[in-house]
Amino acid sequence: MSKITIENIFNNSNVIDALANYRSKYELPFIVEVSGMPNSGKSGAIKVAEKLMRRSKLEYKIIPEAAGYCKIKDKLSPMFNDWTFSQTLSLLTEAFNSNHNLVICERGIFDALCWARFHYDNGQLSQEEYDKSSSYFSLSRFSEKIALLITFRCNVETTISRENTHGIVGAEGTIINNKTLAILKTSIDETYRKYSHCFKQSIIIDSDELTQQEISSRFINEILIYLNDL
Repeated sequence: MSKITIENIFNNSNVIDALANYRSKYELPFIVEVSGMPNSGKSGAIKVAEKLMRRSKLEYKIIPEAAGYCKIKDKLSPMFNDWTFSQTLSLLTEAFNSNHNLVICERGIFDALCWARFHYDNGQLSQEEYDKSSSYFSLSRFSEKIALLITFRCNVETTISRENTHGIVGAEGTIINNKTLAILKTSIDETYRKYSHCFKQSIIIDSDELTQQEISSRFINEILIYLNDL
């Protein structure tokens, strides 16, 4: 049995076989959704994983965060969440029927649930609107196709501190401010408690005390652990 390391993870025969077995069993690619707090290390971890996959012979796809190209200006509008969910779902639906071995989606189904909860907690959705939105976002025909949900958690102070290291010291944004982040963190925690069971497997990575290198290694190792279990 060949040794599995971070560097050869996506070229290792055991991992390749596990992905093939998963596709055979579920008739789907192995799909990982990545969600969580801003500046918790998600994007950096995905970039490292993509770099490693690019060196391999895997057929893979990265579904980028739809918020990055949304034309709706108000990021805290429920319509912004509806739009990003619709865009991501269209790409996920294509991925469900693709020949890819591995798909990594940055913010998707779980993320839409988190933001619906945020809008409810922030007084922008009524109980009825929240319940109906969440019922749709959590439909099993969507969520059960996600093999692994990885939610990155960090404190509000960590998010702001990491934003400051990017050279934006003291600057507050639409989302990067104490009030909004506090509501969002609570919304993510509550959504995970309520909806994580909808996904095949779900885990939390607490990144408060981790460097980006450690976050990326942990992320890739969690994928490896799941594949080994297969």
